[in-house]
Amino acid sequence: MRPYQIRWMLWIVSLVVMILFIGILVVCFTLPYPEVSAEEITHQGRISNDWGKSLNDDDLSLESFKKIWSLPLRRPLYDPPKTNERAPPPPPKPDLNLKLLGLIDEPGHGRAIIRTEENKNKLVSVGDVLFDQGRRVKVLSITEKNLTIDYDGEVLILALDKKKNE
Repeated sequence: MRPYQIRWMLWIVSLVVMILFIGILVVCFTLPYPEVSAEEITHQGRISNDWGKSLNDDDLSLESFKKIWSLPLRRPLYDPPKTNERAPPPPPKPDLNLKLLGLIDEPGHGRAIIRTEENKNKLVSVGDVLFDQGRRVKVLSITEKNLTIDYDGEVLILALDKKKNE
């Protein structure tokens, strides 16, 4: 659109808004409103409350507020948890599908052979990260007898099968 077209559209929109505003004002001033007298607002010279009782200065004493002050208005913003109900235990973690096949224990260069869930053999060292069933497995340490891993926050120790080594 060209600038002059935009300018004309803005003028037209502002003219329509102004006409609507004037129409609303005319309708508001021409509507009939019921006349209310001062006697209808007050009852026997006193202001009426919502319950139909009239209030005066004698009704507003400290004694009249004792019932309200004795109410327990302070309480927690939330309902405290029930003490007799226990939270359900977390679901057990799935079984580890890694199997330790062999260990190479060299000072500073330990390695381990692991069979993964896809039946693939992998050579891992300290600090390597694997994934088993979508969970993170990190190799923490390798000794001549076992392999220590961090399985999704839980430290596990894998040892070689004694039957196969003998």
